Amino acid sequence: MKKKFKIVSLLILVVVSFMSILNVYAVDNMVINDKQYIQTSFSNGAYRREAFYVTNKGVAYCVTPDKVGGQAGSSLPYVETKNSGSILYLLNKAGDSKDAFVVTQLAIWKIVKGDDYLPTVNYKYNNFDAQARSLATEARNNSNYSNVPSLKFDQSTLSFTESSDGNYYVSNEITVISSGTDVATISLDNAPDGTIVTDDKGNEKNTFNNNERFIVKVPTGSVSDSININVSASASGSELSYEKYSGGNWQDLVVLVKTKKDVSQSIEGTITPEKRTCEKTANGKYYGKEGTEVTADEYDLECNVHKCEIVSGKYFDNNGNLTDEATYKAQCETVVPVPNTANSNNLVYTVLGIVLIAGTAIGIKTYRKNN
Repeated sequence: MKKKFKIVSLLILVVVSFMSILNVYAVDNMVINDKQYIQTSFSNGAYRREAFYVTNKGVAYCVTPDKVGGQAGSSLPYVETKNSGSILYLLNKAGDSKDAFVVTQLAIWKIVKGDDYLPTVNYKYNNFDAQARSLATEARNNSNYSNVPSLKFDQSTLSFTESSDGNYYVSNEITVISSGTDVATISLDNAPDGTIVTDDKGNEKNTFNNNERFIVKVPTGSVSDSININVSASASGSELSYEKYSGGNWQDLVVLVKTKKDVSQSIEGTITPEKRTCEKTANGKYYGKEGTEVTADEYDLECNVHKCEIVSGKYFDNNGNLTDEATYKAQCETVVPVPNTANSNNLVYTVLGIVLIAGTAIGIKTYRKNN
């Protein structure tokens, strides 16, 4: 008996849990908090009052004009949600004035009942019918209308090239394509200090509207090794839909629903700096034999050819290689024997020590040795 009771209790617990899960996704009933009337007078002296429903879901519109409108305090159960179509177009386009409400309501009835539908011939005596007919035609032309916020780029990869002045690695132009959102905000990840985002005119900024283009600029001096840079865009908007509620014997009502939605998009690219050896750039930087940035003097020593020269206290042999003083003298100082006219038994040796700096001889020394 106890075992049977436990099984029954377990089944009840499972059913209750399942119902709890369903309730999480249940939509509350629509409650008509207030039912007002908008009176329209006509040129023939007649008038009509249109029901204006203020509910716990917002301002509601009738989609079953052949039924009688519900009273204040009525509770209408949820039927379905639609996220596209002509009625959604009309609900989103509806204005805030009482006249705008009446025209929108008439246009909705023309969508569900046909262009010739009029709740009363009295509307022929003012321009509301013409306005509603035009609006209904516009809505039918937007039968696939939807508004789901979206954000994307027109490119799939960032590619970088060095600017003409050598100061930046500059990305390709990226176009922001957005729909149903506010402005897109650009953020950078793994970007070196000094990296900036500009528009296609060079103005530094980080917010962009639909169809605006941006460029990423990375200082060349901040990149010594290959680096991957990620660029993200984020925006938010309202996803539009409408909910329908059944009035039973009363009119069925619909209401516009706006759900906030955040959207984002990212793109990345790699900068691989070109190794510069013995190069002077347009922006006045010097790179030595190892590809590292050096001073102008270091560049001159490493990259310019110096044969039999002394530069900044360093000796170069006759092949242009760094050497010591002794080798320099052996290769670059010449000993020439000449006869001594004063004494044929004596030889005069003239030692020509020629020091070339920038190709100019600056000194000659003569030594005499008597035998």
